[in-house]
Parts: sequence; structure tokens; C-alpha cells
Amino acid sequence: VLFSSDRAAYTFLINNCGQLVNEWTGSILPQFSSYLLEDGSMIRLAGEIIEKKSWDDELIWRYYIDNENTKLHHDLEPLPNGNVLVITYDIYTEEEAISNGRNPENLFNDIVESEKIIEIKPISEDSFEIVWEWKLWDHLVQDQYPNLPNYGQITEHPNRLNINYQSLFENGMVDWMHFNGIDYNPSLDQIILSSRHTSELYIIDHSTTTEEAMSSSGGNSNKGGDILWRWGNPRIYNTGTIEDKKLFGPHDPQWVQDGYPNEGKISVFNNGWQSEISRSSIHLIEPRFNEQYTIESKIAKKNNIPYQLEVLPRGGTDTAGLQRHSNGSCIAGGISMPCRYL
Repeated sequence: VLFSSDRAAYTFLINNCGQLVNEWTGSILPQFSSYLLEDGSMIRLAGEIIEKKSWDDELIWRYYIDNENTKLHHDLEPLPNGNVLVITYDIYTEEEAISNGRNPENLFNDIVESEKIIEIKPISEDSFEIVWEWKLWDHLVQDQYPNLPNYGQITEHPNRLNINYQSLFENGMVDWMHFNGIDYNPSLDQIILSSRHTSELYIIDHSTTTEEAMSSSGGNSNKGGDILWRWGNPRIYNTGTIEDKKLFGPHDPQWVQDGYPNEGKISVFNNGWQSEISRSSIHLIEPRFNEQYTIESKIAKKNNIPYQLEVLPRGGTDTAGLQRHSNGSCIAGGISMPCRYL
């Protein structure tokens, strides 16, 4: 098991007996994500820094990414080609938000923190290149201002995000979406993302160019950067009721690896925030996919996408992760105030 402490600048690898196998030091507290690669190296996110270290704790590369409009947060995903996908905040001013159809009543502190995914190609120990980019801001819909961009019926555009949706989380007016997990499927060349504040999962196409990712055409799906599939909370696109909501503050979506039981299905840790049972759970979801996903106005309600619910014995958690094993079992870790458990 690989994990990082949020109180000390260390990442630890332990065996099934809880014995220490290896550890990596650092100068900055890790955030939430550390990954052990096949060659024994480790990559992790620490504040505004992404760093890769060898098995012997020697620095391979370290990149600092923090500017006025882009801030790293929560998760990253190493790619087979050596590049890295990273979740970043994509920050817009009050004026920019309003001009794109945001209701001024839904603004707080003069900014909106949207989301962006960047793909980083390592060049040297301290230099990199951004080779691909996807912005949520390019795929919005709003139904309040006919004379502004993105105008349309929300139910008719489930492949876009309603810019005026507001979550019940107290900081949701600034941190609008709060992406917190990312995974990559190399067979499909697709990315899955989880949003804590909308309680949804999203699949997007990675086969696009950056220019195509800004549009609604191009890539293997010929849908550009539009949402290919979404699940968890159909009320976001004005469909269904609270009874149709399946996810509550989810974290860490993952495709089950090829060769594992339930391969190709999607696992996600459901934290249970604001749910009636206030219980954390693990979902195993089987999206319908036949070269193209189908998003219909009542997909989560009518299609009743199969899913398996594994309820954990503790109450709702603040953050969490999971990992499916080759024997079909699953290890899950969560943080709940005031306790932490694995």
C-alpha cells in the first residue's frame, strides 16, 4: 500500500502486514496523490509541485506550476508514454463569468474556480512542456440569458455543464466543481473525472488535439471536448429528483484494469456527504459503451445503469481512495473527522 501523510513530508510503502517497505522524503507536504510506477519510481503531488523520485529517493524531476489562472490540486495520472495528466483550477473573473452566462447572484469573492486538465511532458529535471489541454469552460450551457453565449435548454445539452448550477457545499460558489479524481483508460484513450460538488462522474475524450478539445467535434468520438458520459446526479442537467441521485461527494474514480474481475467497469468511492444514510460506500458501475456512449435526457433515471453498492461500516468521510485487486477484492481508505481509517 502506497500512501502519503498530510502532516509530514513523507510518502510510505507498506506491505500487507503493515511493515515499512520503502519511504520517500520531501520538503513540502504532499496533498492527496502518490503513485508507484512499474520501474519502482514514485510520482506525487505536493502543493504547487509535481515531483518524481527514484526508488532510492533521488530526485528525477520536479516542476512548479502556479500562476494567476492555473493552480494544481487534488490528483494526477501518470500516462503510459511517460507524460502526466494533472487537475488544475482554471480561474475566471466576475466579469468573465457573467459574460458567459453566470448569474451574478451565484458569484462570491469576485471569481469562479472552474477546472482544467493539462498533460505535462517532462523535458529535464526542471523543465516541461504542456502538450494537451482541456477546459471545462469551453463546454458550458445556460438557460437564463438568450443574448449571451452558451444559451440553450439544459436538458437538451447533457454533454455540457450548467454554469449556474450551485452545490450545497459551503464554498461551492467559488470552488464551483471541485474535481478530485482522475483516471485514464489507454484502450479507449479516455479520461474519467469526479466532481465532489456536483456529485457526478464525467468521461471525456483524450484523443483530441487541444484545439479539438475546445470544440464539440474531433477525436475518436467526434465530439471534441464535450462530455461523453456522466453519472451520479441527473438533477445537474434538470432531470430526475433527489431519489435519482446516486453519488454524494465522490472521490477516486477508476476503470477496473484489464484481466481483473469486472474489467472495464468503473469503481468510485462515494463519501456519502449529505445523503440520508450518511455512509461511505464503494460503487461498481458498468457504463453502456459501444464505440459511443449514449447520453439521454433521463439516462440515470430511465436506463438504470447497473451498479454495485458496497456499504462501509463508518459514517460519511471527507476524502478517500480505493484500489481494486486482481482477485476481485478492494482496499479503501478514508478520512473522517475526527478519525482516520483504512
